[in-house]
Amino acid sequence: MNKLRQLLFDFTNVGEWRIVVWAKNIAWKIKDYDRLEYDYSCVLDHATCSEMSKTYYDKTTIYAVIDSKQEQFYYSIVKSDILEIIANKGDIEDIYEYVNNLTD
Repeated sequence: MNKLRQLLFDFTNVGEWRIVVWAKNIAWKIKDYDRLEYDYSCVLDHATCSEMSKTYYDKTTIYAVIDSKQEQFYYSIVKSDILEIIANKGDIEDIYEYVNNLTD
């Protein structure tokens, strides 16, 4: 609502000769906002592995979902690596060495 008030205030404070310039600026801002909103939706969709793509989520929810997806992703990599060590006849020492190297 504040943006609408600001737009109306700006409109009433421009001279008649500047209305066209003012309208062009408003049209550009709306067009740019639409592009930014679309870009934000795409980034959110990618960061959450297609779990979220709308722009109305609060930051806490977005952070929680992104953190969860990153945790799942890294867990799947480590699990895959350990299963590969086991499949290649590795022993517990090989797994221990692998895990110790993760923190380097």
